[in-house]
Amino acid sequence: MGLAVAGHRINPKAIRIGLVLLFAISALTIAWASGALDHVDVATVRAVVDSWGAWSIVAFLAIACLANIAYLPGMIPVVAAILAFGGWEGALIGWIGSTLSCMFTFGTMRIIGGKGTAEVKNKLLARMLGGLERRPVWTVTIVRALFQNSPIVNTILALSPVSTRGFFVGSALGMIPPVLIAAFFTNLFVG
Repeated sequence: MGLAVAGHRINPKAIRIGLVLLFAISALTIAWASGALDHVDVATVRAVVDSWGAWSIVAFLAIACLANIAYLPGMIPVVAAILAFGGWEGALIGWIGSTLSCMFTFGTMRIIGGKGTAEVKNKLLARMLGGLERRPVWTVTIVRALFQNSPIVNTILALSPVSTRGFFVGSALGMIPPVLIAAFFTNLFVG
């Protein structure tokens, strides 16, 4: 099933991705053209975050969980935390948010789909997932370091035989390198 243009079938997934990109580009263009972004800078965002106090952390963690289950790229909330909360404190909050968002998506998908064995087409990911039963924490750590807090990986792992404990520990350890790299470059370029 799909749209046919000039005798060629267009994948519905490609249409959805194109529509999401079109929406994001349109929203940013409208925000830029209207001047809505003229007064948005790191200092303004940090002032808003500071005015919320401890609730800003709670709000960020909830947004990170919702962003992950909505299949948004996982490093966006990490960089947002670094910018909003500042430097290494933001990196720590981003790491906690990443780990919680992985657990939230994992738990939701495990409840919906149950525990089983997911069929994976990506050869690299399939090879890594083969070690889940022998070394669950190590396998999840490596997968997480390579694919960060990818919602797709969370879903695949939720449908695999990995334990919740193995997933949590592996995710927490595996997110350290990507978060540190994001913090280093964000602090380097933004300050």
